[in-house]
Amino acid sequence: MADTLEIRLGGAVDGRPVSLQTVDFHQLSPLVDSIAAAALIEAGVDPVFRSPQSPSRPLALALSNVTGGAGTVTANYGFAVGPVATEAVGRITAGLAGDRNARLVPRAAGRVHDGLTKAIRRGLTVQLVNGVTTPTFTAANPPPRLSVHPTRKFTTEIAVRLLRAGGKKPAARVQFLGSGHEATVHLQGVEAVRELGSHLYGDAVLTGFGEWVVDPNAFYRPTRLLSFKVSDYRLLGSARVDDVVRDLTGATGGAWDDVDPANPDEVMDVPGGRR
Repeated sequence: MADTLEIRLGGAVDGRPVSLQTVDFHQLSPLVDSIAAAALIEAGVDPVFRSPQSPSRPLALALSNVTGGAGTVTANYGFAVGPVATEAVGRITAGLAGDRNARLVPRAAGRVHDGLTKAIRRGLTVQLVNGVTTPTFTAANPPPRLSVHPTRKFTTEIAVRLLRAGGKKPAARVQFLGSGHEATVHLQGVEAVRELGSHLYGDAVLTGFGEWVVDPNAFYRPTRLLSFKVSDYRLLGSARVDDVVRDLTGATGGAWDDVDPANPDEVMDVPGGRR
């Protein structure tokens, strides 16, 4: 898998054969942006809640150089968001080259197909190279529909740690308790943003309707959250050790009230204790 992507263009622009003089790379940007957006979606990189190490613009591809000959132009792009983008672009290219095992999430596959189709409608031919080489896509040879992961949508609860909250469209970035995976969830309004934002790095249980990638051999088993709209939530307070001990002793009906937990003899004499 290469860490660069070649986009090879042919065909014509406004009736003139493709060359360095006829290609305006502002015209090419919709195709590049589509592939970049698909790579971010597939890699799970959030364009709203970026980390300090992320690029200032949420693009996965950055132009490095352009070459051209008679009737062809090749634009070389490097990946700007690290190994996750490299893997995602590799799956995109492999899928376009015919690998049916190179599955993408549905929204990423849709962005790739739309970008290629719009470029071809403008008279361009397009070929991608990234470890593998795709066919040259033209009006007579359109790009294939990429293989996608099966998904399911259902209402559920998720237990998370709150990392960030905000955005023009109210949202929060969360980390799943247990797996440590991160995801962005959508909130119903600014009040939810304010409350959750005031409890960052605290834990919460979110109730909502989500779309999940599922194991094709076990459709009850979700493996990755694609989208989640929060309908309700409850914050989980931090539990101190003395609070936990108090709750546990209260649940025993007073059997531990006069017991010193540091004294093994007293612990052994508690009703039901080991002897």
